[in-house]
This record gives sequence, structure tokens and C-alpha cells, in this order.
Amino acid sequence: MGNIFVPLQLTHNASGIYLHPLRGADEMLVEDVSTRTALLLLENIVHRVNPEVATGTFKVADIVTADRDRIFAALYLSMYGNTIQSTLTCRHCGSPFDLDFSLSSLLDHYQLSAAGSSEGVYEIDQDGRFRLPTGADELLLTEFSETTAEDFLLSRCLIKGDITKIGGLVQEKMAEIAPVLNLAMQAHCPECGTNQEVHFDIQTFFLTRLKQEYPQLIREVHRIAGKYHWSADTILNLPRHLRKQYVVLIESEL
Repeated sequence: MGNIFVPLQLTHNASGIYLHPLRGADEMLVEDVSTRTALLLLENIVHRVNPEVATGTFKVADIVTADRDRIFAALYLSMYGNTIQSTLTCRHCGSPFDLDFSLSSLLDHYQLSAAGSSEGVYEIDQDGRFRLPTGADELLLTEFSETTAEDFLLSRCLIKGDITKIGGLVQEKMAEIAPVLNLAMQAHCPECGTNQEVHFDIQTFFLTRLKQEYPQLIREVHRIAGKYHWSADTILNLPRHLRKQYVVLIESEL
């Protein structure tokens, strides 16, 4: 499995990035599902930017949030396949039930559009201009409540115009141009028949899965070290898919 190329449709200073396959050392960085952790992980696995920025600088935190969601979707597809699976608990009867859907279908439904952009700037009218939020903006939101964070983010992204007059229009335009994969979905409990709203966020879902796999990662390192007497650092720097192939080989010999 080679490097993964992910186009950046909305990030104006690069057309895409190449990511190297995850290694155990990368997986161990995931201690929570915060944006800070998400950016740290991406900084670790970015192989190169295409094309290089004219100034020679590129920060993962400058990637537009909606583009970053597509990066995590691409990683999920390469590592786990197309199906998103989760076990939920019905809010009405308390019974567990499974929810699954196609990630590629979700991506097809929530497509991005950079139309009308000039270097990442969009216009509402001659008196209203804005840009799209990035990871760098999100990192500033930790001390705000949910309501004030939304207002603060909007004020940072508004380049020209009166936020009290066009704030709502800007938010609508952002959702149209750059839909994030952070949304409410309908789920049906097969036990009691109740429909209920559930939340899906690709960043949280992907990072949670990596975090939950930590005990398995430690077992894999232990198994390979016991067989080949390699150091933990050597094993943790193997590409994830190769590490798992070694474990399959070892277990097939038992």
C-alpha cells in the first residue's frame, strides 16, 4: 500500500496532499478526538504537498475544515473499507442496534464546490466577503461555549460586511460550498420501531476507532517482538498494513 493522494478542493494554497500509510507511531498519537490531535496526526503523515506553496510553507492547520473531513474519509476508506458501522443504544427502549451506511455514498451526497472563489475568498454581494474556516480557526475555540464559538468563528471568517446583517447568509453559503461531514442522521430501532436522530462526525468516528485499537496495537507489537526480536521503535515504524501482515503470518505458524 503506497502513499494516498487526497485533493484539497477548497484550500487555496495547495491542490492536494500525499499521505504515507499510518504507522503504529502515528496511531499512538491519538489520545483523544480533538482538532488539535487530528492536526497532529495529519502533520505526522503528510508526505508532501502538491503543488508546493510558492513561499515554500504549508501548514496542516490551514487546510479548510471540509477538506480535512475528506482527508479522514480517504484514510478510513483505505484502512477499513466503505462501510461505516456502529452499535447504538435506542433512547426509547434501551436495546442495542446496529447502524451502517456507505461512506462513499455520503461523500457523493455532500460534495464540495470551489466555484466563485478567488484565492479562497467568496462573495455574498459587493458588500459581503468571507473565507472558509480552517483548523487554525478551530484551535481558538476551546475557551468558548458552543453558541459563542459559532459567532467567533463566523467573525473570523467574515472579511467584509456587517455580521448582524449577512451572518446568516454567510453560514448558508458556507454550508452550500463546503459541507462538513459532521451531521445529524436518522436511525431506526428494529426492536421498538422508534426513529431517532444520531450524530455522525467523520473526524470523531475515525479517531475514536484508532484510539479503541490501542490495546490491539500493543498486542501486535508484543507478538512481532517475541517472534523476530525487533525493537518496539522498529515495529512501531512499520506501515500499519505490513505490521498486520506480520501478525497474520506469525499466527498462521502457530
